[in-house]
Amino acid sequence: MKDINDIYEKLEQVERFYGLFGVIIAIILIVLFILIWKYITKTVELQAKGTFDKELADYNKGIQEELSILNSEIGQITNRKTINTDKEREAILNYLNAYSYWLYGSLEIDILSFKYNNFEDINSILIKIREAHSECNQCWNKLKFWSDNEKIVNSSHELNLSLLKYSQYHEIALSNLRHNLSWGKIYTDQFQAIIDKMDKMKDWAEFLASEDKRIRDENDNIIKEYWKGRQELFIDVISKNNKFQAIAREYLRHE
Repeated sequence: MKDINDIYEKLEQVERFYGLFGVIIAIILIVLFILIWKYITKTVELQAKGTFDKELADYNKGIQEELSILNSEIGQITNRKTINTDKEREAILNYLNAYSYWLYGSLEIDILSFKYNNFEDINSILIKIREAHSECNQCWNKLKFWSDNEKIVNSSHELNLSLLKYSQYHEIALSNLRHNLSWGKIYTDQFQAIIDKMDKMKDWAEFLASEDKRIRDENDNIIKEYWKGRQELFIDVISKNNKFQAIAREYLRHE
């Protein structure tokens, strides 16, 4: 209201100095000023709104790009987790196959089948055992790499130690048997060759016969000790085998 009164006063002053025509000119100038002011204000508002809309659009675009990147990263993380889970499962199953072959394949030995005529076959058996051991170690190393399950890793480690002890027992027994059979064959072959000359080499033949008997007795003791120790170690291996399989089976069912 005060502003309007001020305008009236100004117009009255203009009228006193310039007359009615001056008032009309003043009113026209005021109206033009108001129109120009409104135009400028509107233009500024529109420009500001346009700038704001552009900034908002750019902001939304940036948000969408960030969300797209985030979704991509989440997808990659999910894929990596799926791959890790698959690799872990594969590593567990491969280890299961490897130690099963080591236990039930390479160490499934008929120790009574080795005689003077085939004791060299023990060499291939020992190689087979060591290769199975090596393969199992490789599979176990992959299991440790892919699995974060402490129970799985610890249980498999205990099983490995038990299997290694069981395997070394077989290797020692087979090596001793191979040694005795190799010397026994030498003595037996010589003894057989001397039989035809018994009258000339009786003492030597008796020595060879006694050595042959001694070696046969030692072989019997080796075999007896083998069966005795094998049973104790095998029971321990089977116990840890069952424990590992139970843990692995429960884990694989709930992964």
